[in-house]
Amino acid sequence: MRVDDPEFAEQTATEVISVVRDFVESLRAEFRPRKQAQQILKDVPLFTKLNTREIPQKIRSIRDRIENENSGDGQDVCSSDSSSFHEQRRKVLSEVALPLSQLLASSYTILDSLPETPLPTKSLD
Repeated sequence: MRVDDPEFAEQTATEVISVVRDFVESLRAEFRPRKQAQQILKDVPLFTKLNTREIPQKIRSIRDRIENENSGDGQDVCSSDSSSFHEQRRKVLSEVALPLSQLLASSYTILDSLPETPLPTKSLD
């Protein structure tokens, strides 16, 4: 991400926060109390569900835009499905949660380095 472009960083942070909201809503939807107590965590194909909400694709889009801005190389977000519980969990962490936190941290690093602007003062009439 370009260090000298606070507008780009702010736009990226806004987009990442939107994807974080989608991610959290997906988690909430999957882990709501269900009438049938037999369904357990291992039965939830979470990464597959995140794919249906296009969360990995949104992350890829943000990363691609950053790479295009920087004209550099980056990692691609894989969106392949797997039914293995451990593989699903690994993909949720490595392809959704960690990239989201890295993108948000990069944006906030740039925004936090900007000089503070004074707040407008109210004049008493």
